Amino acid sequence: HPAAPRRLALLDPYFSKHHFGLFRCVGEDASKEGMDSDAGLEDYAAVQTAEYVRHLYDAEAVLTEVYKSSVLTEMSEFGSVNADMDSVATLVQYKADFCGGYGALSSLDLAHMNCRHHAAIPLYFFGFAGSPPLAPPTPPEPPSASSALAACPTPSAACADALVRQWVRRQVLMQGSQMWVQTQGSETINAKDDEFKLTPGIFEASAEANRLVEDPPPVPPGQSRQRQPELPVSRLPIVVAGLLLCISCYCAAKFVAADSQLEADDLADDDSDTAPTGEEYSSLMHARELDFKRAALLEGPSDVNVS
Repeated sequence: HPAAPRRLALLDPYFSKHHFGLFRCVGEDASKEGMDSDAGLEDYAAVQTAEYVRHLYDAEAVLTEVYKSSVLTEMSEFGSVNADMDSVATLVQYKADFCGGYGALSSLDLAHMNCRHHAAIPLYFFGFAGSPPLAPPTPPEPPSASSALAACPTPSAACADALVRQWVRRQVLMQGSQMWVQTQGSETINAKDDEFKLTPGIFEASAEANRLVEDPPPVPPGQSRQRQPELPVSRLPIVVAGLLLCISCYCAAKFVAADSQLEADDLADDDSDTAPTGEEYSSLMHARELDFKRAALLEGPSDVNVS
């Protein structure tokens, strides 16, 4: 469908339950009939979301990434873990220890739970800087540098769609048991020092599952046909450059023509000043003749007739 997205990123998606204070209970299964408003939300939202995620993946090949950062989404005592949704998505668990807390029980500290819940948002966007590495033992060098294992060892916002798709296929093959848990960098919000452990790791999974992320991503069907319209697009800069060149030449020609016309007009003005007409020439000569006769009279008597 043209309106279908290519990829979804769910950041610490919390599915609440019917609860009284801190005591939370599921009630009847939402998939069963007889659900009433007094029973609370039950697991209706979680079940429907999982179905939509699976439908988008099966019908439209839409990828889903799940990033969790608090016990609200990691422990069933606080909310629905929604393992059905995770089974068709990449699952990454952040450890937002920079929020504070008390040692090993810091994740259960209610005073900092709000910070941990919202920490998935900046941590995800900091992921545009790159894909964090895997914790030791590091897997063997994959056959292809363009594979998901080499170019996207931990799913992040920086990973290409094709690489995330490889990890999702591995997740589906492993029936939802695949996940990444943060082991380093939890004390800082900076993603550059992060490190994650993949479970099951490369040494623990089957060769069939590992092959999905060790080989280069397959070329999507029809991609070669879609590349044909790219030829006119690649020529666009050349066409634009040629058009600009033509405009520049036209403007230069107009400028030269205008400059030449201006010089011609100046020469015409100069000629009009230095070459008098016949009438002007006769008047000038007559004035000079009178000046000559007056000068002769001043020198002495003469037969000169001044008229």
